[in-house]
Amino acid sequence: MARRQRYRHQIVIQTPTDSQNAYGELTASWATLLTVWAAMESTAAGETLEAGNQVQQNRFLFEVYYNSGITSKCRIKYGSRYFDIEGVYDIDNRGRKMRITAVETDENT
Repeated sequence: MARRQRYRHQIVIQTPTDSQNAYGELTASWATLLTVWAAMESTAAGETLEAGNQVQQNRFLFEVYYNSGITSKCRIKYGSRYFDIEGVYDIDNRGRKMRITAVETDENT
């Protein structure tokens, strides 16, 4: 029972996709790949310099049941928060569970 409680955060894995706007132009957007339950842990917080501005960066570790569709090209949506996936790896190389390292982003882009 305690193990199930660990995966208590429902997250949405999104994948990048192209769509056409009213003018026929291709625009980048995100589509839902799957919704899963996950363990979520904050691993680090810090600041980086982007375009001359200091930006807060929060890093997280997610653990989910294995799905080969989850890659570093995807992102995570958790409520109104978004996380860029930096790395994905199979915990025990048996295709059961995977860990995802991600950094929280400020915007919905």
